[in-house]
Amino acid sequence: MLSILTLSIVGILGASIIFLLIAIVGVIVFSRKIRLSNIAENVTPLTVLKPVCGLEPKLMENLRSFCDQDFPIYQIIFAVQNSNDPAISVIEKVIAAFPDKDLSLVIDDQIHGMNLKASNLVNMFKKARYDIIIVADSDVRVRRDYLKSVSNPFIDNKVGAATCLYSGTGGNNLASRLGMMFINDWFLPSALIPVMFSDLKFCFGATMAIRREVLTKIG
Repeated sequence: MLSILTLSIVGILGASIIFLLIAIVGVIVFSRKIRLSNIAENVTPLTVLKPVCGLEPKLMENLRSFCDQDFPIYQIIFAVQNSNDPAISVIEKVIAAFPDKDLSLVIDDQIHGMNLKASNLVNMFKKARYDIIIVADSDVRVRRDYLKSVSNPFIDNKVGAATCLYSGTGGNNLASRLGMMFINDWFLPSALIPVMFSDLKFCFGATMAIRREVLTKIG
């Protein structure tokens, strides 16, 4: 007779295999949707909020990728809380490199609640001009069709918020490579599983897009 330990191992192994198969199906279905999706040309203007805190690896390249977008009308607001933040010089160089773009920097040390990132967002939201708001992390680098892709769902008036998946890139050290593997091999496929069985009820932190009126209702 099989022992309890053996049955437990078999059960965990079986559940893991089922989870893996569902994740693989989710990745295949999602990749197919991406290939078949059409990005509309008639898009509404939008505001991108970029909270920044300190220097990060390749910060300038990451920020520049948001400024060089194939998108007609958009505003980008960078924000830091500390006037001595070393990231300020990087942001100023990025803004200077795109004089024809609607870019600005907010330096505001006001604290709203316990979350410093949320405080940074509150401070820069005051200058947001448009009704579609995108919050994007400072360590994200995007392609030129990023804004088109993220804003595309809002053509449907029933869509209040949108998000997107992301993949990781590793550096030369072990910790960075392990972090990349976690994102690409575990997080990404696992994130697709809830979408297979129900509507998505949340946004991933790296990119959160929302209508101003929905954000106002949330409070």
